[in-house]
Amino acid sequence: MPSTVTSFYDLAQEVLTVARTCLATTSGGVPDLSYVSPATPAFDCCPALIVSGAALSEESTAPQATAIDSGRKASYGRVNLATMWVTALRCAPEMNADGSVSIVEVERAAYEVLQDGWALWCGFYHAILNNTFEGKCSDVHFDIGRAVTEQGGCVGWTFVFRSLLEGIPLPEVV
Repeated sequence: MPSTVTSFYDLAQEVLTVARTCLATTSGGVPDLSYVSPATPAFDCCPALIVSGAALSEESTAPQATAIDSGRKASYGRVNLATMWVTALRCAPEMNADGSVSIVEVERAAYEVLQDGWALWCGFYHAILNNTFEGKCSDVHFDIGRAVTEQGGCVGWTFVFRSLLEGIPLPEVV
């Protein structure tokens, strides 16, 4: 099915819906602040759930293609790869006046953040198995999740979501 100019955004909204469903199972729940962003926002407001556009690229389709073959994609067809980041943020433990951090608060943050990571990892796995994204895209991948190092008072996870999207039918270029 050909895509339209809204296909990338529509897919990002679907990804956000799945992420919300995943976080609804955690003790921290779904953050009130959850949205689709055009690019990675500053991590300075938590808790938050953000799906952001990360990259658009094309994958090789030629049999046994090498890196030098990228100029021949017109001969073999083009595969559009849409990449997004799914970021779940929680509030980091605050420092005490003496610069120390309460271990109890560190454990509280770890309890929420590790639940978020595992819920997203497993939830997207099941969403992909259940063909949740079918009709919007194909060949969906929920890749590596990386912990977000404390910044702006936030900690959490960022996962890479990749999917193949059909191209937009446009008039022939003369």
